[in-house]
Amino acid sequence: VLFFLGEGPFLFLLLLLLFVFMGSGLINAESPKVYNIITNPGEDLSKEVNVNWHATIQGTYLEYTKESDTNYSSKIKINPSERYFVAPEDSRGNQLPSRYVMNATISDLEAGTKYKYRIVYEDTTSKDYFFTTASSGTFSFIHITDPQYASQNDAQIFNNLMSKAYEINPDIAFTYFTGDVVDKGGRNEQWLWFFEASNINRNIVATTTGNHEYYDDNGPGVWFEEFYDIHNNNPKNGAETALNTSYYFRYNDTLFVTINSEKKTMTDQVTWFEKVMEENTDVNFVIVGMHRSMYGSIYASDSVAVRSNWQKVFDKYGVDLVLSGHDHIYSRSKLVYGDHISDDPIYGTTYIIGGAGGKKFYNAVENEKYQKVIEYTSVANIITVSDNKIEISLINQAGEELDKFETPIYSRRNSEVDTSFNRDTFLSQVTVETNPQYPTSGIVSWPENAY
Repeated sequence: VLFFLGEGPFLFLLLLLLFVFMGSGLINAESPKVYNIITNPGEDLSKEVNVNWHATIQGTYLEYTKESDTNYSSKIKINPSERYFVAPEDSRGNQLPSRYVMNATISDLEAGTKYKYRIVYEDTTSKDYFFTTASSGTFSFIHITDPQYASQNDAQIFNNLMSKAYEINPDIAFTYFTGDVVDKGGRNEQWLWFFEASNINRNIVATTTGNHEYYDDNGPGVWFEEFYDIHNNNPKNGAETALNTSYYFRYNDTLFVTINSEKKTMTDQVTWFEKVMEENTDVNFVIVGMHRSMYGSIYASDSVAVRSNWQKVFDKYGVDLVLSGHDHIYSRSKLVYGDHISDDPIYGTTYIIGGAGGKKFYNAVENEKYQKVIEYTSVANIITVSDNKIEISLINQAGEELDKFETPIYSRRNSEVDTSFNRDTFLSQVTVETNPQYPTSGIVSWPENAY
């Protein structure tokens, strides 16, 4: 309603305000018709990303361009896949409102390039979202776990941690959450608080499901995997029984593998993991993300199943670093191999429980495998990966460094293939020298290029 207060400057001012209000929607206005926008990783982050968003209307689409294209003059349009989500009938409490869930993949991108995109609906656009594709060389990412907030003020803690990490390193490549982003996956307002955080639009966000994403409005007792699935569009290259919650992506020469530790049966994921490792032998490092910990603290009993499924597999394929959460303490393990502390840098994995990205904390339980433990502090890891090592710096909300991984993880892989290697020639040079007096023993010799 426009009230005419008379002629002259008052009328002019009101008309001007009305024009700005109506016209702003054509430029860059927010609207509840499109919300919960997130940039998830593609399988190869040098050339693709995935985008997920929700809408109350049909017909929304994405347009992207390079960051330097101020007016989107070279924009490319992508029509998403679209499905209508209705909360499960047997979910208790306040059901998530029905909405359209949109999935889009931005592919054929240039490596090492900063892009932006926006969601278009009716005659309006969302704000800009940004991401930078991978290129060769050193990169850093943020690891945060268990914000698990129940109020909007609590939700700002993880955002403050991200802000401080960007102050320390403006070239952060992406953020990796290892579960329990929200306290109850069935509460719509908690998801809104997460997506409205100012840092979510700055870059790529990789996530791992925790148990709390599956809780309905009333908490434990009834689990719905859709609460996580509708909010993330991850690579669909995971185990068949855990699509979208198990997946992998590559950033430079590092392989990131995400495991769904909430599944009661892991056989399918273990088989899938081994296949992924066999098909990606040319990487320098392997980093695994999962919610439940290999060596938990207050939830140590949960770790028994994790170890029985994954310990031998991680040892077999030389996993370098495992990032987890669930226990709401920060702990960095010693090098562990075969469930024992390893003194050999060639054998063993470093396991990190990432603390809490919110303000819910638990007491730490003593464990000889822990190298460093920090309690009752909101923290985030800044993890830097170079050609031959991984370095880890733990910070609090003030940006103070609480833990520094003084002994880097040195790569146990050689990504250079010996193209001159010939299997038959090699085997012909393997010799066995036996002693007739002792026919059950002998000496085996092999060429110097054996591994």
